[in-house]
Amino acid sequence: MSLLAKGDLEFHYKVPWRSINWKLTTKEKIPLEHGPDVSVEFIGDRDRLGDRLKAGEIDAFFLPHPPANVMSGEIPARRLFLDPESEEKRYFDEVGSFPIMHVIAIQESLVNENPDLPSQLMEIFHSAFDIAEGYYADPNWSMLPGVRHQFERDRERFMGRAWPRGFAANRSNIDRLMRYAVDQGIGAEYLPPEALFAESTLES
Repeated sequence: MSLLAKGDLEFHYKVPWRSINWKLTTKEKIPLEHGPDVSVEFIGDRDRLGDRLKAGEIDAFFLPHPPANVMSGEIPARRLFLDPESEEKRYFDEVGSFPIMHVIAIQESLVNENPDLPSQLMEIFHSAFDIAEGYYADPNWSMLPGVRHQFERDRERFMGRAWPRGFAANRSNIDRLMRYAVDQGIGAEYLPPEALFAESTLES
């Protein structure tokens, strides 16, 4: 998420990520050399972010799961965009996709032994996607009374293209993440998306 957020700040919203003082609640899985022009400090204790926000120790935070005292309204806070749904649609219309959320990696030796393995894995996850989407399409699945209406609105808003399948449909998305990675020092050099995927998946 950090890779995407900083990249979008820099290239989509024209906010230089290096101008921000970053506070980390979890340490990097792989140590990074950010350079002298980047301020990064480990503060830990993610559950205290709401208290830090209220005390003025931080100006903002981005997390997929905000602290409970923020979500409950105990600590006053608002989203970065006053109309998040409209901003999501604007982002989608300009970029052409939503960010990729998860990556499946395979050892190259396994692919060499079984060249069909990457394509087979793709089919398995496509089947899993269909099963998951089926739950959203079923109004009996959720306790939220309006979930079916939201499902239909989103399908119409994004023309059924919110999560495209296959390499070709996602190439620009992968390319963007690779460029973000190089800009942030996570990748030493730019690699085209084709270099990251098994040959058997490139025609998907």
